[in-house]
Amino acid sequence: MKRAFILCLLGCLMGCSIVSCNKGTATSNRIEHSDESYTISGHIEKKEAFAGQYILLTIFHNDGSETVDSTRIDDNGDFSFSGSVESACVAQLDLPRSEKYYQKEYHFFLENSDIQAIGKTAKLFDIPYIAFQIKGSQADKQYRKESKNCYIEHFGAEIFTEKAEACLRKHPDAFYAPFLYYVTFYSNADYTEFIKQMEAFDGPAKETYHYRQLSSMTGMKSSLALGVTIPDFTLPDTAGTDINLHRFLEGKRYVLVDFWASWCGPCRIENKNTVPLYKQYRDKGFDVISVSIDDDKSKWVEAIESDTIPWTHVCELAPNGADNIAEQVFDVHGVPSNFLVDSSGTILAKNLRGEELADKLKELMQ
Repeated sequence: MKRAFILCLLGCLMGCSIVSCNKGTATSNRIEHSDESYTISGHIEKKEAFAGQYILLTIFHNDGSETVDSTRIDDNGDFSFSGSVESACVAQLDLPRSEKYYQKEYHFFLENSDIQAIGKTAKLFDIPYIAFQIKGSQADKQYRKESKNCYIEHFGAEIFTEKAEACLRKHPDAFYAPFLYYVTFYSNADYTEFIKQMEAFDGPAKETYHYRQLSSMTGMKSSLALGVTIPDFTLPDTAGTDINLHRFLEGKRYVLVDFWASWCGPCRIENKNTVPLYKQYRDKGFDVISVSIDDDKSKWVEAIESDTIPWTHVCELAPNGADNIAEQVFDVHGVPSNFLVDSSGTILAKNLRGEELADKLKELMQ
Protein backbone atom coordinates (compact mmCIF):
# COMPACT_ATOMS: atom_id res chain seq x y z
CA MET A 1 0.00 0.00 0.00
CA LYS A 2 1.24 3.47 -0.82
CA ARG A 3 2.19 5.36 2.31
CA ALA A 4 2.42 9.11 2.62
CA PHE A 5 3.12 11.57 5.37
CA ILE A 6 3.37 15.32 5.53
CA LEU A 7 5.81 17.53 7.37
CA CYS A 8 6.59 21.21 7.45
CA LEU A 9 10.19 22.14 6.70
CA LEU A 10 12.03 24.64 8.85
CA GLY A 11 13.27 27.34 6.51
CA CYS A 12 16.30 26.39 4.43
CA LEU A 13 16.80 22.76 3.51
CA MET A 14 19.88 22.18 5.62
CA GLY A 15 19.70 25.30 7.80
CA CYS A 16 22.24 26.67 5.35
CA SER A 17 24.30 29.79 5.83
CA ILE A 18 24.49 32.52 3.19
CA VAL A 19 27.95 32.93 1.77
CA SER A 20 27.23 35.72 -0.67
CA CYS A 21 24.29 37.92 -1.57
CA ASN A 22 23.96 40.15 -4.58
CA LYS A 23 20.90 42.26 -5.28
CA GLY A 24 19.86 42.70 -8.86
CA THR A 25 16.86 44.15 -10.56
CA ALA A 26 14.18 42.35 -12.47
CA THR A 27 14.49 42.38 -16.21
CA SER A 28 12.20 40.97 -18.88
CA ASN A 29 10.60 37.58 -18.37
CA ARG A 30 12.93 36.00 -20.94
CA ILE A 31 16.66 36.57 -21.30
CA GLU A 32 19.18 35.42 -23.89
CA HIS A 33 21.50 32.67 -22.68
CA SER A 34 24.33 30.46 -23.91
CA ASP A 35 25.05 26.77 -23.34
CA GLU A 36 27.39 27.86 -20.53
CA SER A 37 24.80 29.85 -18.62
CA TYR A 38 21.30 29.62 -17.22
CA THR A 39 18.38 31.99 -17.28
CA ILE A 40 15.39 31.71 -14.99
CA SER A 41 12.35 33.55 -16.28
CA GLY A 42 9.73 33.67 -13.56
CA HIS A 43 6.15 34.80 -13.13
CA ILE A 44 3.90 34.94 -10.05
CA GLU A 45 0.21 34.76 -10.89
CA LYS A 46 -0.82 36.67 -7.78
CA LYS A 47 1.22 39.71 -8.72
CA GLU A 48 -0.67 42.04 -6.36
CA ALA A 49 0.64 40.12 -3.34
CA PHE A 50 4.33 40.19 -4.35
CA ALA A 51 4.94 43.07 -6.81
CA GLY A 52 7.82 45.28 -5.72
CA GLN A 53 9.30 42.71 -3.35
CA TYR A 54 12.45 40.64 -3.71
CA ILE A 55 12.60 36.91 -4.43
CA LEU A 56 15.75 34.97 -3.44
CA LEU A 57 17.59 32.29 -5.38
CA THR A 58 19.93 30.02 -3.43
CA ILE A 59 22.20 27.65 -5.35
CA PHE A 60 23.64 24.60 -3.58
CA HIS A 61 26.75 24.00 -5.69
CA ASN A 62 28.16 20.51 -5.94
CA ASP A 63 31.50 21.71 -4.57
CA GLY A 64 29.74 22.23 -1.24
CA SER A 65 29.34 25.99 -1.49
CA GLU A 66 26.21 28.16 -1.67
CA THR A 67 25.44 31.40 -3.41
CA VAL A 68 22.42 33.62 -2.92
CA ASP A 69 21.06 36.17 -5.36
CA SER A 70 17.93 38.29 -5.25
CA THR A 71 15.85 40.18 -7.77
CA ARG A 72 12.77 42.37 -7.66
CA ILE A 73 9.36 41.06 -8.72
CA ASP A 74 7.97 43.69 -11.09
CA ASP A 75 4.43 45.06 -11.30
CA ASN A 76 3.41 42.31 -13.71
CA GLY A 77 4.61 39.59 -11.33
CA ASP A 78 7.70 38.85 -13.45
CA PHE A 79 11.26 38.23 -12.26
CA SER A 80 14.45 36.80 -13.72
CA PHE A 81 17.88 35.44 -12.77
CA SER A 82 20.91 34.58 -14.88
CA GLY A 83 24.31 33.04 -14.22
CA SER A 84 26.14 29.76 -14.67
CA VAL A 85 26.75 26.50 -12.80
CA GLU A 86 29.43 23.87 -13.40
CA SER A 87 26.92 21.01 -13.32
CA ALA A 88 23.28 20.32 -12.47
CA CYS A 89 22.65 21.11 -8.83
CA VAL A 90 19.87 21.93 -6.37
CA ALA A 91 18.52 25.48 -6.32
CA GLN A 92 15.90 27.08 -4.12
CA LEU A 93 13.45 29.93 -4.70
CA ASP A 94 12.27 31.87 -1.64
CA LEU A 95 9.26 34.13 -1.93
CA PRO A 96 8.93 37.11 0.41
CA ARG A 97 6.45 37.00 3.26
CA SER A 98 2.86 37.78 2.40
CA GLU A 99 -0.08 38.37 4.73
CA LYS A 100 -2.25 36.07 2.62
CA TYR A 101 0.13 33.42 1.30
CA TYR A 102 2.16 31.06 3.41
CA GLN A 103 5.89 31.55 2.88
CA LYS A 104 7.65 28.56 1.36
CA GLU A 105 10.91 27.79 -0.34
CA TYR A 106 10.78 25.67 -3.49
CA HIS A 107 13.61 23.39 -4.63
CA PHE A 108 14.46 22.33 -8.18
CA PHE A 109 17.47 21.18 -10.20
CA LEU A 110 19.26 24.03 -11.94
CA GLU A 111 21.40 23.61 -15.05
CA ASN A 112 22.72 25.85 -17.79
CA SER A 113 19.55 26.24 -19.85
CA ASP A 114 16.55 28.50 -20.35
CA ILE A 115 14.25 27.75 -17.40
CA GLN A 116 10.74 28.97 -16.67
CA ALA A 117 9.42 29.15 -13.10
CA ILE A 118 5.69 29.82 -12.89
CA GLY A 119 4.19 30.41 -9.44
CA LYS A 120 0.52 29.44 -9.16
CA THR A 121 -1.87 29.55 -6.23
CA ALA A 122 -2.45 26.29 -4.37
CA LYS A 123 -3.92 25.23 -1.03
CA LEU A 124 -3.07 22.70 1.64
CA PHE A 125 -5.33 22.32 4.68
CA ASP A 126 -7.20 25.34 3.27
CA ILE A 127 -4.05 27.44 3.67
CA PRO A 128 -3.02 29.23 0.43
CA TYR A 129 0.56 29.20 -0.83
CA ILE A 130 2.42 29.63 -4.12
CA ALA A 131 3.45 26.43 -5.91
CA PHE A 132 6.07 26.68 -8.66
CA GLN A 133 6.12 24.79 -11.93
CA ILE A 134 9.58 24.39 -13.49
CA LYS A 135 10.13 23.93 -17.23
CA GLY A 136 13.30 23.88 -19.31
CA SER A 137 15.63 21.99 -16.95
CA GLN A 138 16.29 18.48 -18.22
CA ALA A 139 17.93 17.59 -14.90
CA ASP A 140 14.81 18.62 -13.01
CA LYS A 141 12.64 16.72 -15.48
CA GLN A 142 14.76 13.57 -15.03
CA TYR A 143 14.59 13.85 -11.24
CA ARG A 144 10.80 14.17 -11.21
CA LYS A 145 10.30 11.37 -13.76
CA GLU A 146 12.55 8.85 -12.04
CA SER A 147 11.38 9.70 -8.52
CA LYS A 148 7.74 9.45 -9.72
CA ASN A 149 6.81 12.54 -7.69
CA CYS A 150 7.39 10.75 -4.41
CA TYR A 151 8.11 14.16 -2.83
CA ILE A 152 5.53 16.88 -3.42
CA GLU A 153 6.74 20.21 -2.11
CA HIS A 154 3.86 21.98 -0.43
CA PHE A 155 4.55 24.33 2.48
CA GLY A 156 4.09 21.02 4.29
CA ALA A 157 5.87 18.41 2.17
CA GLU A 158 3.98 15.27 1.16
CA ILE A 159 6.15 12.17 0.99
CA PHE A 160 5.21 8.87 -0.67
CA THR A 161 7.65 6.60 1.09
CA GLU A 162 7.37 3.45 -1.02
CA LYS A 163 8.05 5.41 -4.22
CA ALA A 164 11.03 7.10 -2.58
CA GLU A 165 12.45 3.81 -1.32
CA ALA A 166 12.14 2.25 -4.77
CA CYS A 167 13.82 5.21 -6.45
CA LEU A 168 16.76 5.27 -4.06
CA ARG A 169 17.28 1.52 -4.47
CA LYS A 170 17.24 1.83 -8.27
CA HIS A 171 19.25 5.06 -8.58
CA PRO A 172 21.76 5.26 -5.67
CA ASP A 173 24.28 6.94 -7.95
CA ALA A 174 21.92 9.57 -9.38
CA PHE A 175 22.85 13.23 -9.03
CA TYR A 176 19.56 13.83 -7.21
CA ALA A 177 19.74 10.83 -4.82
CA PRO A 178 21.25 12.58 -1.74
CA PHE A 179 18.76 15.45 -2.05
CA LEU A 180 15.87 13.00 -2.39
CA TYR A 181 17.05 11.03 0.63
CA TYR A 182 17.33 14.15 2.74
CA VAL A 183 13.85 15.47 2.02
CA THR A 184 12.14 12.08 2.38
CA PHE A 185 13.94 9.95 4.95
CA TYR A 186 16.80 11.77 6.67
CA SER A 187 14.75 13.27 9.50
CA ASN A 188 13.07 9.95 10.34
CA ALA A 189 15.96 7.58 9.75
CA ASP A 190 17.77 6.04 12.69
CA TYR A 191 21.56 6.01 12.72
CA THR A 192 21.80 2.43 11.40
CA GLU A 193 19.49 3.19 8.47
CA PHE A 194 21.34 6.43 7.81
CA ILE A 195 24.74 4.73 7.60
CA LYS A 196 23.34 2.02 5.33
CA GLN A 197 22.06 4.64 2.87
CA MET A 198 25.26 6.69 3.01
CA GLU A 199 27.24 3.57 2.07
CA ALA A 200 24.85 2.91 -0.82
CA PHE A 201 25.44 6.27 -2.51
CA ASP A 202 27.87 6.00 -5.39
CA GLY A 203 29.25 7.79 -8.43
CA PRO A 204 27.84 11.28 -9.17
CA ALA A 205 25.73 11.18 -6.00
CA LYS A 206 28.88 11.42 -3.88
CA GLU A 207 29.97 14.63 -5.62
CA THR A 208 26.91 16.64 -4.62
CA TYR A 209 26.22 19.34 -2.06
CA HIS A 210 23.73 17.24 -0.13
CA TYR A 211 25.98 14.19 0.10
CA ARG A 212 28.65 16.41 1.67
CA GLN A 213 26.11 17.91 4.05
CA LEU A 214 24.70 14.52 5.05
CA SER A 215 28.23 13.25 5.71
CA SER A 216 28.83 16.13 8.08
CA MET A 217 25.73 15.15 10.10
CA THR A 218 26.93 11.64 10.97
CA GLY A 219 27.97 12.59 14.51
CA MET A 220 24.64 14.22 15.36
CA LYS A 221 22.78 11.25 13.91
CA SER A 222 24.68 8.84 16.16
CA SER A 223 23.89 10.96 19.24
CA LEU A 224 20.16 10.50 18.55
CA ALA A 225 20.16 6.79 17.69
CA LEU A 226 17.67 4.34 19.15
CA GLY A 227 18.90 3.16 22.54
CA VAL A 228 20.81 6.39 23.23
CA THR A 229 19.82 8.82 26.01
CA ILE A 230 17.98 11.82 24.60
CA PRO A 231 19.81 15.16 24.98
CA ASP A 232 18.65 17.29 27.90
CA PHE A 233 17.23 20.80 27.71
CA THR A 234 15.69 23.45 29.94
CA LEU A 235 13.08 25.69 28.30
CA PRO A 236 10.29 27.96 29.59
CA ASP A 237 6.64 26.92 29.51
CA THR A 238 3.74 29.25 28.65
CA ALA A 239 3.93 30.83 32.12
CA GLY A 240 7.68 31.42 31.86
CA THR A 241 8.61 28.61 34.26
CA ASP A 242 11.71 26.65 33.27
CA ILE A 243 11.08 22.96 32.53
CA ASN A 244 14.00 20.53 32.50
CA LEU A 245 13.42 17.53 30.27
CA HIS A 246 15.27 14.90 32.29
CA ARG A 247 13.53 15.99 35.48
CA PHE A 248 10.21 15.95 33.64
CA LEU A 249 10.81 12.27 32.86
CA GLU A 250 11.06 11.34 36.52
CA GLY A 251 8.14 9.23 37.69
CA LYS A 252 6.88 8.63 34.15
CA ARG A 253 6.98 5.35 32.22
CA TYR A 254 7.01 6.80 28.73
CA VAL A 255 7.14 10.35 27.39
CA LEU A 256 6.60 11.67 23.88
CA VAL A 257 8.94 14.59 23.21
CA ASP A 258 7.11 16.34 20.40
CA PHE A 259 8.38 19.13 18.13
CA TRP A 260 5.76 21.28 16.42
CA ALA A 261 4.69 24.83 15.50
CA SER A 262 1.44 26.75 15.57
CA TRP A 263 1.73 27.51 11.83
CA CYS A 264 2.20 23.84 10.87
CA GLY A 265 -1.08 22.30 9.69
CA PRO A 266 0.14 18.67 9.94
CA CYS A 267 1.34 19.38 13.50
CA ARG A 268 -2.08 20.62 14.53
CA ILE A 269 -3.65 17.46 13.13
CA GLU A 270 -1.17 15.22 14.97
CA ASN A 271 -1.85 17.07 18.23
CA LYS A 272 -5.54 16.23 17.88
CA ASN A 273 -4.68 12.60 17.16
CA THR A 274 -2.49 12.42 20.27
CA VAL A 275 -5.00 13.91 22.73
CA PRO A 276 -7.11 10.70 23.01
CA LEU A 277 -3.95 8.63 23.56
CA TYR A 278 -2.77 11.03 26.25
CA LYS A 279 -6.10 10.76 28.05
CA GLN A 280 -6.16 6.98 27.66
CA TYR A 281 -2.67 6.33 29.05
CA ARG A 282 -1.77 9.27 31.30
CA ASP A 283 -2.85 7.41 34.45
CA LYS A 284 -0.64 4.50 33.36
CA GLY A 285 2.51 6.62 33.19
CA PHE A 286 2.40 8.18 29.72
CA ASP A 287 3.01 11.90 29.23
CA VAL A 288 3.78 14.38 26.47
CA ILE A 289 5.98 17.46 26.37
CA SER A 290 5.69 19.62 23.27
CA VAL A 291 8.59 21.78 22.10
CA SER A 292 7.43 24.57 19.81
CA ILE A 293 9.67 26.22 17.24
CA ASP A 294 7.43 29.31 17.18
CA ASP A 295 8.95 32.78 17.50
CA ASP A 296 5.66 34.51 18.42
CA LYS A 297 4.40 33.69 21.91
CA SER A 298 0.87 34.93 21.32
CA LYS A 299 0.38 32.66 18.30
CA TRP A 300 1.96 29.72 20.15
CA VAL A 301 -0.33 30.11 23.17
CA GLU A 302 -3.37 30.78 20.98
CA ALA A 303 -2.83 27.48 19.11
CA ILE A 304 -2.52 25.53 22.37
CA GLU A 305 -5.73 27.02 23.70
CA SER A 306 -7.61 26.73 20.40
CA ASP A 307 -6.77 23.04 20.01
CA THR A 308 -7.24 22.32 23.76
CA ILE A 309 -3.91 20.53 24.11
CA PRO A 310 -3.69 19.44 27.77
CA TRP A 311 -0.05 18.49 28.25
CA THR A 312 3.11 20.50 29.01
CA HIS A 313 4.39 22.98 26.43
CA VAL A 314 7.77 24.71 26.19
CA CYS A 315 9.33 27.09 23.68
CA GLU A 316 12.51 29.13 23.47
CA LEU A 317 10.90 31.60 21.04
CA ALA A 318 14.04 31.65 18.93
CA PRO A 319 13.89 34.38 16.27
CA ASN A 320 15.35 32.13 13.59
CA GLY A 321 14.48 28.48 12.97
CA ALA A 322 18.09 27.63 12.16
CA ASP A 323 19.11 28.86 15.63
CA ASN A 324 16.46 26.76 17.36
CA ILE A 325 17.35 23.88 19.67
CA ALA A 326 15.24 21.66 17.41
CA GLU A 327 17.80 21.87 14.61
CA GLN A 328 20.98 22.48 16.57
CA VAL A 329 20.55 19.67 19.14
CA PHE A 330 17.77 17.38 17.97
CA ASP A 331 18.46 17.37 14.22
CA VAL A 332 14.84 18.32 13.51
CA HIS A 333 14.60 19.97 10.10
CA GLY A 334 10.87 19.41 9.63
CA VAL A 335 7.85 19.29 11.88
CA PRO A 336 5.96 17.41 13.21
CA SER A 337 8.77 15.33 14.65
CA ASN A 338 8.97 13.38 17.89
CA PHE A 339 10.95 11.03 20.11
CA LEU A 340 9.36 8.40 22.36
CA VAL A 341 11.53 7.82 25.43
CA ASP A 342 11.33 5.89 28.70
CA SER A 343 11.82 7.23 32.22
CA SER A 344 15.61 7.13 31.87
CA GLY A 345 15.48 9.11 28.64
CA THR A 346 16.38 6.18 26.39
CA ILE A 347 15.10 6.76 22.85
CA LEU A 348 12.69 3.94 21.97
CA ALA A 349 11.21 5.23 18.72
CA LYS A 350 11.10 8.29 16.47
CA ASN A 351 8.46 10.12 14.49
CA LEU A 352 5.51 7.94 15.37
CA ARG A 353 2.29 9.40 13.99
CA GLY A 354 -1.37 8.47 14.20
CA GLU A 355 -1.91 4.72 14.26
CA GLU A 356 1.83 4.04 14.60
CA LEU A 357 1.90 5.88 17.93
CA ALA A 358 -1.32 4.20 19.07
CA ASP A 359 0.06 0.74 18.24
CA LYS A 360 3.39 1.42 19.97
CA LEU A 361 1.72 2.66 23.18
CA LYS A 362 -0.64 -0.31 23.19
CA GLU A 363 2.38 -2.62 22.93
CA LEU A 364 4.29 -0.85 25.71
CA MET A 365 1.37 -0.49 28.09
CA GLN A 366 0.43 -4.20 28.12
